[in-house]
Amino acid sequence: MRKERDAREADFKASAADLARAQIELATLKAETTGLESRFAELAGRILGETQKNFLERADQRFAQAGESNEAKMKALLAPVHETLKRYEEGLTSVEKERVGSYQALREAVQLLHAGHTQVRDETAKLVNALRASPKARGRWGEQSLKNVLEQAGLSQHADFQMEVSVNTDDGRLRPDVIVRLPGGRKLVIDAKCSLNAFLDASEAHDDVTRTAHLKAHAAAIRNHALQLGSKNYWEQFGDAADYVILYIPGEHFLTAALEQDDGLWEWAFERRVLLATPTNLVAIART
Repeated sequence: MRKERDAREADFKASAADLARAQIELATLKAETTGLESRFAELAGRILGETQKNFLERADQRFAQAGESNEAKMKALLAPVHETLKRYEEGLTSVEKERVGSYQALREAVQLLHAGHTQVRDETAKLVNALRASPKARGRWGEQSLKNVLEQAGLSQHADFQMEVSVNTDDGRLRPDVIVRLPGGRKLVIDAKCSLNAFLDASEAHDDVTRTAHLKAHAAAIRNHALQLGSKNYWEQFGDAADYVILYIPGEHFLTAALEQDDGLWEWAFERRVLLATPTNLVAIART
């Protein structure tokens, strides 16, 4: 029995020793495992940090490269727009310079026009005053207008027409303003009459009633001139003269205004062998 017990004790001690060694080995293994875990964690952290750093560096490089590429592409895309804007600005500058120059030229033209208008107005006022104040001035103006029309029609003084030819009659001396030589040796007597006072009064009237009254007086003055001219019987005093005489009125508007107030004036004068003429129809009448 004692041997069996000793054997069991020996086995127990051997088992205990094995267990102690196993525990020691397990503790050693745990310690080593813990160290490995720490080292692995440290290594993993370092690798992760380096990887993250590398990733960020590469990402920054990629972003930088992408930014540079995008900037280059954007510049390339915007280059035509920039060039167009540049040409547009240059065009605007050119247009502005032209506008300023044109405005300056226009202003100078307006100033010249205003000065010319003022001069014409002043000269017209002087002429109107002279025609109002002096019957002789009116007569000279009418005669000059008649001469200008004949010369513009290609007629020449002395060769084709004569001015202020006089003839003595039982009733005194007659002196028409112009005698035109017609083909075939005939003559055409023209007398210029310039009765303007009533017409000018009408143009300065401020109401229709007054204006109409002055225009009627203007028509009556022309009718009176035609009556006096017809009574002189020029066709009997000048040999080979046409059997009518022309009453020259130096302005279309003068005769038109009279006919508007006296629509039978032209026919009435014609019955007395007086033809009413203006610069427009004088040459046509003289050639018929």
